[in-house]
Amino acid sequence: MRGSGGIVLLALGLIALFVGILFPYGRYGSSLARGLGSQLGADVQVGEMGPALSWGGPVLRASEVVVRLGDGRRLDVAELRVRPALSASWLRLDPALRVWAESSAGVVNGTLWLGESSAFQGRVADLDLETLGAESLAEGLALRGRADLEIDLQTASEGLLGRISLDARDGSLAFPPYGLPVPFTEARARIELDPASGVRIESFEVEDPGLSFTAQGTLGNRPSLEHGRLDVEGQVEVRNPGLRAVLAGGLPLDGQGRAPLRLQGTLARPLLR
Repeated sequence: MRGSGGIVLLALGLIALFVGILFPYGRYGSSLARGLGSQLGADVQVGEMGPALSWGGPVLRASEVVVRLGDGRRLDVAELRVRPALSASWLRLDPALRVWAESSAGVVNGTLWLGESSAFQGRVADLDLETLGAESLAEGLALRGRADLEIDLQTASEGLLGRISLDARDGSLAFPPYGLPVPFTEARARIELDPASGVRIESFEVEDPGLSFTAQGTLGNRPSLEHGRLDVEGQVEVRNPGLRAVLAGGLPLDGQGRAPLRLQGTLARPLLR
């Protein structure tokens, strides 16, 4: 999840709420930006901040928020709104917040729980997949396009626990060691995260007029995601003759352009069987 624009937006909403409640808006605007920057490891500038009204009642509103990440990427949050959510968790002294944010990376809309085990349940719409920073995990790994995500995650003592569903469109995927961008018109993934066992890919499908790919498997997260054990099985069908000629040297394609695949090793150093 490292480099995720969606995670940055959620952290931004959490910190903005508490700093906004504890300090007067105008007087402490610069303190807010410094606090956000320290928590996110980024340079943060907040244009305006103050109370506002919504159909759900009073909200804390921030606008023209600019986040410059340490790797040089920039995230522009046009508007961020946070308000208390209707949840029984308040009775356990676990605050629940409704978070809505619109940025250059996408639109976040969901509920954030802030107890001993924090959690987020909601949706990220029109996410720019480049903001996930996939290339930082392994050389040759790259993801492009736009996607809608359904997220149900909570923090555990050792990491994240929960599920993510992704529906992407009009993008491309490049996977090490080749690094060759493969275009797709549609891509779907259903992923389960467990700190003990790592990332379980329940289903992964890529569809394009020239190629289709399905896979399932696991990606262990110890000692880190990029160096965890990789074990993924799949099936590829290459319909485009030009692409088939390019991939034939590395894939055991049959006469119809089909081949079973198995990836082992690690994400940083995958082994194609």
